[in-house]
Amino acid sequence: HVGKSPIISLHTDHANNLWVGYLNSGFDRFTQNGLPNPIRLPELENLSVTSVLNDTNGGYWITTLEKGIFYYPNFFIQNHTLSDNTKILQVNSNKDFIIIGTQQGSILLIDTKTNQEATRKNLESAIHSLSLDPTNNRIWVYSGDRKLLILDDQLTLLKSNYANAITIISITNDGVWIQGGAKLQKLNKEGELKNEFFLDGLYRTLHVTNSDFIFGGRVGVEMISKDFSKKTIPEHFKNIKVKQIAALSD
Repeated sequence: HVGKSPIISLHTDHANNLWVGYLNSGFDRFTQNGLPNPIRLPELENLSVTSVLNDTNGGYWITTLEKGIFYYPNFFIQNHTLSDNTKILQVNSNKDFIIIGTQQGSILLIDTKTNQEATRKNLESAIHSLSLDPTNNRIWVYSGDRKLLILDDQLTLLKSNYANAITIISITNDGVWIQGGAKLQKLNKEGELKNEFFLDGLYRTLHVTNSDFIFGGRVGVEMISKDFSKKTIPEHFKNIKVKQIAALSD
């Protein structure tokens, strides 16, 4: 191997990659077979890399002649800066883009290939809930003015109606489940109401299974199947203050 400038350091990491440090030219990284194992760190490209330490947590400490030590906890975490004072309330994604809903009422699409903002839509109030339908890439959004919106993957509005959907519970093949206040509703994929169920109270936590909704309130638990039939809960749950519900493997 002929380096791009004088070689001043050689180090290996836990994965047996070889790091070759150069004078004023950053580094190269190679696998144990001598194949390039590329990683680009622009801030090091013109610096002299003198040592590379891979710690027990998987992080890398890289020393330079010119600017001291750089620490990278994870090379696969990328930073993306939004505009100042952006308060993010909701995030969802697929392989093509990341969807962000903000307190200020904006919906942003970030292209995952370029990490750049692809498009943006400004609404009148905060984005309280946001879900993505994986079958057609439609985006379901609930904003603070009690509007439930359906958008396409370019943020073009397809449908808008009034609903209480503080929590968009789940999008399944046969429809969309939404919950807000003391009401649980099922809509079809076009946003039309198909069924609804009035809950006994206001609930603050929810766990969804393949067949049931389990609500936890200030006190007590309520379980409703997806055909809207109410299930019996053991008496001893009646006065328990439920903070969280989780599933075990069995």
